[in-house]
Amino acid sequence: MKLFTIAAVAVISLFDTVSANNNFVYNTDETSNESTKYVYRLDYSGKYLTNHLQYNFTYDEQGRMLTKQAFCWNTGKQLWEPYYQMYYRYNNLSQGYTIEYARWDAKTESYSAGMEKATYGMDDANQLVCYQGYKWDKQTQEWNIVHDFGELTFAGELYAQR
Repeated sequence: MKLFTIAAVAVISLFDTVSANNNFVYNTDETSNESTKYVYRLDYSGKYLTNHLQYNFTYDEQGRMLTKQAFCWNTGKQLWEPYYQMYYRYNNLSQGYTIEYARWDAKTESYSAGMEKATYGMDDANQLVCYQGYKWDKQTQEWNIVHDFGELTFAGELYAQR
């Protein structure tokens, strides 16, 4: 009986924690180079957990993220639908990296909507020294720069160049 009471208190405290934490619960499945994170939400009654978001991650042999793929739960269809994907590329020579982002386009069934890209330059101490942001132009089929931040100094000042 004592064990049952302890278990019941643990379950009740879990739901109290969930309620205090914006009604979300998280779960993660991991393998060596992949992981999946599930986000559940309490339904409107506050009694049941329902699917909300799913994130799939892949990593390289150094443990750096290569892709992040997000899915939203479609309650009507009872399935996960693609939402967006991010691709990470690392430049070992300059210690920088690039992130490309695209939302799912249901018409083309591809990650081709709202495409954006960001490049980050790092110094030898792994500090951010520059940033450039781009948007994809569907008409010209080219990346157009929208943000170009030059040097970041060690004092934390930002100098923008265009």
